[in-house]
Amino acid sequence: MKLIFMIVNQQACGGNAGRHWSRLADLLRKRDIHFEERVTEHPGEGVKLARQAVSLGADIIAAAGGDGTVHEVVNGMAQAALPIQTPLAIIPIGRGNDFAESLGINCRIETIVRRLTQGREKRVDLGYLLCQGRDGTVGRYFVNLAAGGQASELVHLVEQPILRHVPARAAYALALGMTAVREHHWKVRVASPGESTEETLDAVLICNGPLAGGGMQVAPDAELDDSRLELIEIPHLGRGETLRELPHIYSGAYLKNPKVVHRTIREVEITSAEPLPFELDGEVVGTTPVYCMVIPRALAVLV
Repeated sequence: MKLIFMIVNQQACGGNAGRHWSRLADLLRKRDIHFEERVTEHPGEGVKLARQAVSLGADIIAAAGGDGTVHEVVNGMAQAALPIQTPLAIIPIGRGNDFAESLGINCRIETIVRRLTQGREKRVDLGYLLCQGRDGTVGRYFVNLAAGGQASELVHLVEQPILRHVPARAAYALALGMTAVREHHWKVRVASPGESTEETLDAVLICNGPLAGGGMQVAPDAELDDSRLELIEIPHLGRGETLRELPHIYSGAYLKNPKVVHRTIREVEITSAEPLPFELDGEVVGTTPVYCMVIPRALAVLV
């Protein structure tokens, strides 16, 4: 019998994930799916639990929550062994499930059972980012997106009480409007092999997957298994032009703006005079200076 180690974030989706998970867990048991359940009690605990699961010889490690839960679990798995050999199953019951959506993973009980019993392993790339944390250099893996500047500030805004219980897509839309009004920008140097820019930017995106913010097509050409990352530099456009571009983020059409710099990379260094905040998969981790690289096919996901 397979040892399935289920790491559950019941606080995801404003606490609604706990109720959703209880129903799913009952249905899984009725279908004779046996698993060891561990519930995260505080931020960061998913990392520790995932490391434990690897050390216990789990056949499958499952993350039940949103992108943030997947982020923690994958970091724990990667800390234990890289490339990651134990396959990851995703139960997308969080507020933001962009990584799962990019892989075509849903939360229907029939497909969850199939993934856990007959799922095919798809190997995908990981990003790895070094940045300045509170107590020195911090190194973290990410599955979907690393974002700096206003894109990182969005994470803080959508977790405020006024937006915490709003669906992800609507919450990010409101937060985008709020950051556009603030007009916060940074002087940033972005250097990848063979190319370097120095501009005043609103945001920098390093995308492994195509989606962010509850389904926005921030990098429609991004592929999770191409051994590359999509680098997008969004310049300071001014309040009026920024507000006009906001609707185009959902379709990816904002990339047609000639002022937006978009290129494919394997590694990049980012520095700024004023610390530029960065988030990974919806988790704020630190500030510039930043070094980021792709780790090809480092993670196996059950699809």
